[in-house]
Amino acid sequence: MNVHITLLGKELLPLYYPVKQYKPEIVYIIGTKQNKEQTKRLVGLLTQKQEGVLAEEIPHLKKVSFIETDAYDFEATYRACMKIHENHSDLSSDSFMYNLTGGTKIMALAAFAVASDRGSKAIYTDSASIKIISKEQVKDIPLDCRLILHEIVALQGQKLLEAVKYDRQSKVQEVAAAQEICNFIRNRRDVYNYIRQWLDNYQWENGDTIPNHFACRGVRDVFVFHCGQRNKSGYRTLTITNNDREVLLKISCEDPKALLLRGMWWEVLVADSISSVSKEYVVWQNVKFKQVKDPEGNMVKNEIDILVNIGNKLLFVECKSGKFDSANLHKCRTVKSTYGGEKSKVILVSAAPADSIDSKSLLHENASDNSVSIISPSPKQGYAADVFLSRSLPDKVREIINALPL
Repeated sequence: MNVHITLLGKELLPLYYPVKQYKPEIVYIIGTKQNKEQTKRLVGLLTQKQEGVLAEEIPHLKKVSFIETDAYDFEATYRACMKIHENHSDLSSDSFMYNLTGGTKIMALAAFAVASDRGSKAIYTDSASIKIISKEQVKDIPLDCRLILHEIVALQGQKLLEAVKYDRQSKVQEVAAAQEICNFIRNRRDVYNYIRQWLDNYQWENGDTIPNHFACRGVRDVFVFHCGQRNKSGYRTLTITNNDREVLLKISCEDPKALLLRGMWWEVLVADSISSVSKEYVVWQNVKFKQVKDPEGNMVKNEIDILVNIGNKLLFVECKSGKFDSANLHKCRTVKSTYGGEKSKVILVSAAPADSIDSKSLLHENASDNSVSIISPSPKQGYAADVFLSRSLPDKVREIINALPL
């Protein structure tokens, strides 16, 4: 029988890691009146009672208890810890482990004093390692446990509604179609713009459904757009031809219209590029959270194009195939802090060189103010460059992940 005692703080992730790694049967949470919301989240996740949590079961855990103390009363925390030992007088000293990561410094000193007096373990954890603390030394042990997406979101007090796991093997057809669209836009932007303009002026009679067949006039040519029925594989074939029936674009996938005209082609290429960074990182697309309001009562953006679970924190990725502005950057920051916490990171991946969107570099200034990293091709690489997707983007994402705070 192992007993885990954790001091409660604002950040719950470093309190949750050791429970998953060491698998104690009993957990005591020591906190204050001000920690009620954090207590509810942590207890809810540990006992699988929080709404929307699809975390792995923790069958080893038999009991979770909360003990209230005063944040700045050494004796109160000391007595609380001693009481825990009295409650389990049949257990040996090394059956107890103290997580000193949370709480105030006074609480941590009191808990460490009890651990030292009783000959029990004391630890401090970050997102990379667990430090075993004694009077003689501090020893680092690798953090082996990995949290699933729902657990990290739940520890922020939020709920994940939708997410589609990205699987490179099953996305071969979609990636090939997205690459063809990329080449088409890069080489025949005039045709692409004509089609988009025609759709902007289209009289939508059936909601926002894109028609399967239409023709739009350019300066010299009429371009014909056609999307056929699904074949036995579940794919539709989309073609764009000119007056001479020359095929300018031909793609086949599950939803070629959305891929081409809703900007999803860029999301697919970015997701595929990021998935190459490491097999350990799980990449999700089309992520949607339960909507919440900010402190001013405004609805927070609750969708993100791509979410990367690196095992103990989240990387939020917004994809932009066209122009974007400072408002987009602010929304990115808000969604990251709301659903992932301050130790997570958000990046905006632009298909166009950022300097071509804003030659005065104000976007970079605003990105810095909002703690958002803009990743885009260099002017020399050009729009949605292949080398950017195959090399520059994965390298930059790897660099950002390695620099994330512990």
